[in-house]
Amino acid sequence: MKKRQRYIGVLFVIAVSLCVSGCAMKKSSPVEEETESDSQIYDGSDEMQGIAKYKSLIDKYVGAAGMPYRAYDEILKWDDNHDTIACMCPAEEWIDSEGKLSPPFDCDVIMQDGTTSYAYFYIPDKLAVKASTDELVDICLRYASTCSLFSFNDIEYAGFEFMMKRSNALEESLRRDDFADIYLDRYMTYVSDSHAVPKYYGDTNNKYFAIEKRNMLDFIGVILAQPESYEQLTEEQREMLVKEEIKRAPYESFFFACITGEYYMSDKIGECIWGKNPWLEVIKTMDLTEDEQKIMDKYFGAD
Repeated sequence: MKKRQRYIGVLFVIAVSLCVSGCAMKKSSPVEEETESDSQIYDGSDEMQGIAKYKSLIDKYVGAAGMPYRAYDEILKWDDNHDTIACMCPAEEWIDSEGKLSPPFDCDVIMQDGTTSYAYFYIPDKLAVKASTDELVDICLRYASTCSLFSFNDIEYAGFEFMMKRSNALEESLRRDDFADIYLDRYMTYVSDSHAVPKYYGDTNNKYFAIEKRNMLDFIGVILAQPESYEQLTEEQREMLVKEEIKRAPYESFFFACITGEYYMSDKIGECIWGKNPWLEVIKTMDLTEDEQKIMDKYFGAD
């Protein structure tokens, strides 16, 4: 009996050792190391496998300062098909007469061709890193006016990642520690003044403009729903944003969908962590009217 107990004990030690060695190997992964509370283990057939986790879309897709931009990789990828490298504008053309960063082309003309427009909008690296966050956001949103979040159930891959691969202005802006304040400012401006929204289809009387404006607010909403945005905003700004998103009902809110985590894709290794978005605490503690609460229950469920 004692021999059997010793045998079981040895097996247990071996199993623990294998787990420890597996964790050590994980440190060599290019994925940022996780805290113990953020990691998850699941039974993926006959052996245990680890799933890399990220706290947000920004954590997953935005590179650290100095890293190559995803948009540049996309330009190289399609150069043989669309001659995208030739569409990139030299640095000297990006500086206007006032010394500010400005697209050196007619945006309405360039954006007619979706296969090359993102290459024109690529800001030369040396200018991107020196540009103000305000300038980067302006250029990002000028290009974003051509895009939309394709599917409410596919925010990550049909929306955020799509734009990340086409706008280095977006990626560089999200590397800054003041991006949330700038994007929130644009959001609030667009809500109150439709004429301020970057236009792709023409003036605000065009039948497509209402859709375009909604798409723009949805896109910014995805950015502001990330935990990094929460950390940069004040309590007053957070509550103001939540209130504005509630007002946008009955349209579906990409902002709230991101916060719930329910609409991140769940079948990809390295998916974002669900249920840990700090925006949840803001929403739970807000003083809402009965009508506002009904809208919130649509996304977060009634208590």
